[in-house]
Amino acid sequence: MIDVPLKVSDLGLSSPPLSGSIKRKPEDFQVTEVPLYPPSGQGEFLYLQIRRTGMNTRDVLADLGRAFQVLPDDVGYAGLKDRQSVSTQWFS
Repeated sequence: MIDVPLKVSDLGLSSPPLSGSIKRKPEDFQVTEVPLYPPSGQGEFLYLQIRRTGMNTRDVLADLGRAFQVLPDDVGYAGLKDRQSVSTQWFS
């Protein structure tokens, strides 16, 4: 972790000084996807909850496509997640 002092006066504002830190490790950024609704149980779907670090959503889609012999476009997901995080995400 890098500590970077930041003074409001550096920004041209007149307030008390602020301090903070810049976080750099994937563990500093935790993302847990919460589905809007539970699986319906209808149809032939496989739901996977995947926890990953060092991979973005597109990397996971490519791996799932190869593993299940489907096109990555045929895999459902709710949104893109950053590679530089610890992300838990649902795929179908």
